[in-house]
Amino acid sequence: MIWVIGGCAAFLPLYVFDLLKMRRSGGKTGLFFALGYGGIFVCTMGVLFQNGFMLKQWGWLLPGGAAFLMMTGALFFALPFSKTYVKAETNQVVDVGLYALCRHPGVLFFALMYFFLWLACGRVTMLVAMFLWTAMDVLHVWVQDRWLFPKTLEGYGQYQQTTPFLIPTAASFRRCLKTLG
Repeated sequence: MIWVIGGCAAFLPLYVFDLLKMRRSGGKTGLFFALGYGGIFVCTMGVLFQNGFMLKQWGWLLPGGAAFLMMTGALFFALPFSKTYVKAETNQVVDVGLYALCRHPGVLFFALMYFFLWLACGRVTMLVAMFLWTAMDVLHVWVQDRWLFPKTLEGYGQYQQTTPFLIPTAASFRRCLKTLG
């Protein structure tokens, strides 16, 4: 269970990252982002490899890998990387592609990735991690959506009016497909 607690603690540097970004603290921000996501990655490996690596259902790795790629695409390729994670700059809202689906598609694919990892390994610890880490991620993006992004992203208020928070709608799904690529 230490890995699950560590994964929860890994969200703390992400909050520091957000605070530094709000203060426009420049180059310091990227370190905290890397610490947060690096910590979650290390704790995920800890859960998977505790008491020996074992997968019960290898087939679930394919949709889990697809969810991982979608999450990675949403976080690192759909957004301007340097402005988002390295420099403390005001950005324009990205409201096309995955960001037309919902305002925080990374969370959606994060949850799906851990769901499929749990199906693949069958560990109760992964199930607990999936619920707790997803809850931590939802809380994190709720704070961003409420306080950070309206101050750091031009046009975010309008984006909130037109795009669902986490759960896609039929209209947002169609808008996503229409604007992909």
